[in-house]
Amino acid sequence: MQDTVFSKTLEIKNNKLLRTIPNINEIEKIIEVINRKGLFGSSVVNTKVFSKEENIIEHEYLNYIIHSGEYTESMGYDVQKYSLELALDFIKEKVYGWDLLPHNFTYKNGKWFLYDFDSFSLNPERIITQMRGFFKIAFSNFEVQRLLTRSEMSYYYLTRMRIEDIIQLIPLNRWIYLYWNMFRCQRLLNAKKYEEVYKFLLELFEKYTHNYKKEYYEYSLTNEERKLFEVIDEEIKDCKTVFCVGENASKWAIQNEKKNCNIEKFAYIDDYITCDKYYNYIYKNGYKNISTAVLY
Repeated sequence: MQDTVFSKTLEIKNNKLLRTIPNINEIEKIIEVINRKGLFGSSVVNTKVFSKEENIIEHEYLNYIIHSGEYTESMGYDVQKYSLELALDFIKEKVYGWDLLPHNFTYKNGKWFLYDFDSFSLNPERIITQMRGFFKIAFSNFEVQRLLTRSEMSYYYLTRMRIEDIIQLIPLNRWIYLYWNMFRCQRLLNAKKYEEVYKFLLELFEKYTHNYKKEYYEYSLTNEERKLFEVIDEEIKDCKTVFCVGENASKWAIQNEKKNCNIEKFAYIDDYITCDKYYNYIYKNGYKNISTAVLY
């Protein structure tokens, strides 16, 4: 990849993302905790200090990421639950998740993957952003989803909403429920009960999602598809990354993965329901070399 300067604080150099930060000592502490937990490369983007003197850190450059507007419903639920579990795990180390929100994750290596390393902080007061994000993004979207399908929400899925504006979209009693819970959570934050804030958010999240039932893709191949996929396998055997567009190409991705092939495969499916079932299937089976998203 060609070296590129995006801003005074961000550039790509030698296929690495270099970022200038204000406090290198804080980052070193966070890096030490993540490294000890063994999460780099599997759940968190690889990060290290590039130059302590210049306050520069280095991130692994990712070939692709997905955005929350491309998530299916199940993906949205899974990533938000994981983000809160991650926050509760890190708070034991006095590291606080302040921006562990859907738009900072992608799906990689068969699991949810945090690509925005700056989502952690040593300052507990920044948790207010995590709290507000869940009410203005996650819980607000759950309320709207009581009225609209995932398909009808299109790329507005998991986008930020102002609490004041939501009253125009949902019934008054639901707005009161949402606002009252935000007030309760704010009181926990004001009392510096930081772990309780995360627990409260997780409890409320589970109330919203406890009736949600996942559906799974029914994978099967015809003899004609098997023969075709064998030809495709031979043609692309030297490829490292393959983008698959559509359900048939996504079926090939599963077949290729079952053969323990290390080709990194990204499957775009343009139907929300089919993509949701497909995601649940590959997530349940732990396929590490397939990622997926909705093509809208």
